[in-house]
Amino acid sequence: MELELIIESEKFKIQAKNNPDKTFHEANLVDLKDTRNERGILLSDWICHLSKKTWITYDILYNLAVLIKKEYPKINFNWYETFYDTEKTFYSKNKYPKPSGWGE
Repeated sequence: MELELIIESEKFKIQAKNNPDKTFHEANLVDLKDTRNERGILLSDWICHLSKKTWITYDILYNLAVLIKKEYPKINFNWYETFYDTEKTFYSKNKYPKPSGWGE
């Protein structure tokens, strides 16, 4: 299923493309500035949180990162570290898919 990032006046939504009734996630734009401090490194809480969702796509995460950088340029997120686990997860999913019968 293809997803799209929708930006409204004070909210963002992640929904199925061409199907506005199928919303996967919705939150306030102001919440995009939420941070996570791991080992003294400032990460984007939203990217870290959403990257764990089974329905999320790589493109949506990167589009969301662009939006965060645009809306909150003064927050000095470490984007390399923020996306490190995401990259590893997506690589593993595509390179080493679960054997059939292993469930979700």
